Order: sequence, then C-alpha cells, then structure tokens
Amino acid sequence: MQPVSHGKSAPSHTASPPDAGEEEKLWYGGLGGALLFGLEQNWRGDAASNRQVLASLATAQQLEQSALAAGRGGWRLLSHVYRAYFDATVQARLRFEQAREARAYEAIAVAAAD
Repeated sequence: MQPVSHGKSAPSHTASPPDAGEEEKLWYGGLGGALLFGLEQNWRGDAASNRQVLASLATAQQLEQSALAAGRGGWRLLSHVYRAYFDATVQARLRFEQAREARAYEAIAVAAAD
C-alpha cells in the first residue's frame, strides 16, 4: 500500500539554516562542546565539592557573552546557560545549608555540655 501524498514533501532534517557556519563555529568549535561535557560532569560525585560546577558556569558565561555579542542568543544556547546557573545555585545553596547545619550541631553540643 502506498502512503497518501498531500502534495507536500517531508521537511528535510539535514538542511542547515543559511547562517549555520557561524553557529557551528560557536558551538562545535570548542565552547559549546566544553559546556555540554561540563554540564554532564556536574552530576558526578558530591555536589558540594564538585569543582566542575563553577568551571561549567564560567564556560557558560563565556559562551553566553560570545553568542550575545554575535547576536545569537537562541533558546537552545540559553537553556544550557540556564542549567549552568541552576547547577551553581544548587551547589551554593547546598554548601550554605551544610554550614548552617554544622553551626546548629555545634550550638547543640555546646548547650548539652553546659
């Protein structure tokens, strides 16, 4: 049985936008790949001590500045930049809460000793 054709051809998923060369340089030329790899590394190990989180944030900020300067701050890029900021915020919040908890336990220990 033949598929029904409505006179429209299927969209080509291999076609590149006219200005794809600059975007590819921005993404695949270094920073984009480094950011994606770094974001994956953010999930490895202890969140409070993972140094990759801040390195990923620095890469995201650098890529964000480059993209915005070139007028290319698209949603795909910004979603990864948002994730880098989110990971850094989660890490900072975790460290803050751990320090707060340690101070609370110290206060309890002092009060129990008295």
